[in-house]
Amino acid sequence: MRSKNNILTEVLGSGYQSKDETLFHCPFCDHHKKKLSVNVERGFFKCWICDKSGRDLGYIVRKFGTRQDRD
Repeated sequence: MRSKNNILTEVLGSGYQSKDETLFHCPFCDHHKKKLSVNVERGFFKCWICDKSGRDLGYIVRKFGTRQDRD
């Protein structure tokens, strides 16, 4: 069974760990820096640029699916 981090990496591309959160490129605003903060344990995401946030990580997976062009 794939972990939540692996699924998010498939959808959002590579991220990097910052304390208890992982930072990814935001698929909502496509900012050039990794500003989408995801806390898998708490199920929360927030973009520090466009201010999109939520408590349902499944929403990101459903909305954006697998995006292999992300890095």
